[in-house]
Amino acid sequence: MANSHKDIVIAPATDSVNDPTITFTGFDNNSPIRIRVQPDGSLSFEGTQGQLFGISDTMSGTLFAASDISGIAGISLDSLGLVQLNPVYGRTVIGQDSVSSVGIGDSDDKAQINGDVTIYGKLKVDSGIVTAENAPSTSSAAGDQHEIRVDNDYIYVKTATQWKRVALDSSTF
Repeated sequence: MANSHKDIVIAPATDSVNDPTITFTGFDNNSPIRIRVQPDGSLSFEGTQGQLFGISDTMSGTLFAASDISGIAGISLDSLGLVQLNPVYGRTVIGQDSVSSVGIGDSDDKAQINGDVTIYGKLKVDSGIVTAENAPSTSSAAGDQHEIRVDNDYIYVKTATQWKRVALDSSTF
């Protein structure tokens, strides 16, 4: 079949039942993409399986969301600048070379990273914190409970009341 019969159809809504739409159809006519203007003025980009993503012109709430075929957001951006990845139940995989990468993307872990990670600041682990800050100078030095610091001689842990340290074994193995 020739590469023809591509259409852009604009359908205004002159009644209260239908939303205005723009439909883009390729030459195969199998999977049109529709832009639907929602009653609140937001735009919904839809495929044959449902909403692909939405955009709204608002100063509060969700500005952009891309969803899976069930309509659950996989990524969203709100008016305060908060970006959420898989906020409901999904998994986030970063740095996967391909679907067949061994060990990446094939577990139930909520976040998986393939490659080096650089963090500037504190890394908070559950209710603990691991930092690259200098070792505490005294057992009463400032710090967050469960914070962990390391130097060449000790591992330091901040308890509810003070810092405690454990000496690192200086022998080689």
